[in-house]
Amino acid sequence: MHPLVEKLRAFPHRANGSEYQQAVVSMLKESLESIGTTAQIRDFKAPKSYSVIVGWGVLGLAILLVLAPVFRYIDLVFLLIWVVSIYNFINGKAALFTKLPPLVSVQNIIGHHGKIVSKAKIILLAHYDTATVGFTKAKHMRFWLIVFLVLMGLAVATAINEVLFPNQDYLFWIKHVLILYFLIQAVVVSVGSSGMKEKNQDAIGLVAAFETFKYLKNSNLENIEVEIVFTGASQVGAVGAYFYSESNRAQMVNQPTFLINFDDIGVGNLKIVTQTGIVENYVYDNLLTNTAKQLVTSDVRFKNVAVGLVNTLNSETVWFHQIGIPCLTLTNTGQIELDSSSANSHVETSARQATELALETLRLSLLSLKI
Repeated sequence: MHPLVEKLRAFPHRANGSEYQQAVVSMLKESLESIGTTAQIRDFKAPKSYSVIVGWGVLGLAILLVLAPVFRYIDLVFLLIWVVSIYNFINGKAALFTKLPPLVSVQNIIGHHGKIVSKAKIILLAHYDTATVGFTKAKHMRFWLIVFLVLMGLAVATAINEVLFPNQDYLFWIKHVLILYFLIQAVVVSVGSSGMKEKNQDAIGLVAAFETFKYLKNSNLENIEVEIVFTGASQVGAVGAYFYSESNRAQMVNQPTFLINFDDIGVGNLKIVTQTGIVENYVYDNLLTNTAKQLVTSDVRFKNVAVGLVNTLNSETVWFHQIGIPCLTLTNTGQIELDSSSANSHVETSARQATELALETLRLSLLSLKI
């Protein structure tokens, strides 16, 4: 068993803002320092749980809908802003709700190797926080989010009609039935994302990112800058990845930069993500992803690796894709039921395959660019 997995298994979970978070941050920092890397801690603020975001979104929506006949056009302006923010959050864009209180202090852990001014930069990303078994991981999440957006549009339409054409009783009832539905859905989602047992994933993604970084560091690559980023607050809107991307945007867009995201790699078959999104689709058609797809068809080591889309609410890769950074996201196709005797070996196998695919993809990609 990899030492990193053994240490992480000692924690019941790694939930955002929990009592275990700071201990995990210290442990990851020490792990990087143990291989001779200076690790930096970057603090930022994020919601404690997904239910906080849901509460702000739905409660604000309900209040603005109720007050539309009272404050009329002023209310409609704020309602439009609020609705756009809800839509943005669901579709992987910056939203108000991740910046509203109550917020907790969260950290990114960053390890660096190589010259800051280099011909190319490689970023290895993996999140360390865990989430509850709740709505955000539900099988039919995309369907229900689309239903919510459609009904939200209908509710906004009734509010606009109430302002333009007052004294229509049927609009009042339609709007308030929809508000009741939104509130009930918010309660269900909040219970599902905060009341259930926290997961303690085996953090294969963290291991794969760590081993990939260690290999690149020991390879003494010339003119290649390598950075490993362990992000927090992934499960509340990928806030950690957003904070990192915004803080380093100028450097990333001004030099060739490549990112590999080891995202929720569990004890299942590895998967190359080619597309994400709920309503808007983000298609990863870039050098890294295309190179990895070719390896699946040509290299026997990766014959069991799947290729396809993943509908997710918290894709960290999206922030980098939106500013034009070539990205590769590796995840898994689903959990495999394992007994205790085979689980440890499968963790090692999954981490090793993800590491090998990442390294081979980077090698071929940089070779094609003659870097």
